[in-house]
Amino acid sequence: MQTNLKQIAKDFFIKWQQACYVCFPMMVQGNLFALTFDHWIKANKTGIIAGFGAVLLGYTVLKKYKDKKWFHGVTIASACFVGDLMIHPSHFGGVFGEAALTAIASGLLATYFVYKPLQLK
Repeated sequence: MQTNLKQIAKDFFIKWQQACYVCFPMMVQGNLFALTFDHWIKANKTGIIAGFGAVLLGYTVLKKYKDKKWFHGVTIASACFVGDLMIHPSHFGGVFGEAALTAIASGLLATYFVYKPLQLK
């Protein structure tokens, strides 16, 4: 089966959003009043790295598991953890605390949307 470039791009943008939307408020520990443009830039950089990482995992190493419900959660969580560590230092929970919590939350978000897909009208 030949992979469609359009599908890969769609997968990347979905994973980018999932990581970015979780990373953004996580940096300020939920205090939305403390969010700045710099936080938004860092969240997008994390999302881009996580998006590429998740697509890379999904189309190579974990390709045979694509039909499993946990697939999307695991790929984005793994990639988000690495992306968060690369972009900025942790703001809480030691060296890995924020990256781990961001990864778990993005994985749960992705898994949620597998069970409850968006209904666009």
